Amino acid sequence: MLGKVAVEVVESASPFGAATVVHVVDGEEMVAAARSICSHYMLSGLHGFDFIIDERSGATKLIEINPRATQISHLNLGPGRDLAAALFKALSGRLAAWRAPIQSKDISLFPGEWRRDSQSPYLTSTFHDVPHDDADLAQHYGFDLSSGHSSAGSAFAPSLHSTSSSKTSSE
Repeated sequence: MLGKVAVEVVESASPFGAATVVHVVDGEEMVAAARSICSHYMLSGLHGFDFIIDERSGATKLIEINPRATQISHLNLGPGRDLAAALFKALSGRLAAWRAPIQSKDISLFPGEWRRDSQSPYLTSTFHDVPHDDADLAQHYGFDLSSGHSSAGSAFAPSLHSTSSSKTSSE
């Protein structure tokens, strides 16, 4: 295992839907399970392991494995927690271009949290994963980067021009 990220879901699109706000955790049980499964099945590439935490026993239980990049795979969350950089190095033998890690342990995922609640306090109190470098993509979801845009890594409130409506994981 070249890198890992473990998060707990804070908010989701629906009771069993995609995460919209996550909190980065050590997730030792999740990481140990993922490491064991990767070793046993000789997995390579990016995989998302989804777990639930049993409310009564506190036990971590695997519910599915997604053999693909997940919605947090592109984020640099610090040493050993930059999956894209780890994959790049494994494939090329070179270090990826340096980019600052996200300092917040709480992340609002774009466009999920904004779609779930455009007035959500998480949009301004967490790192909001808005595609600052792709105004067309942001605009596609009705998100106007020209209003309230701040420096990379800072949260900002969306402009509500034309809204479109429509787990815990370890990699």
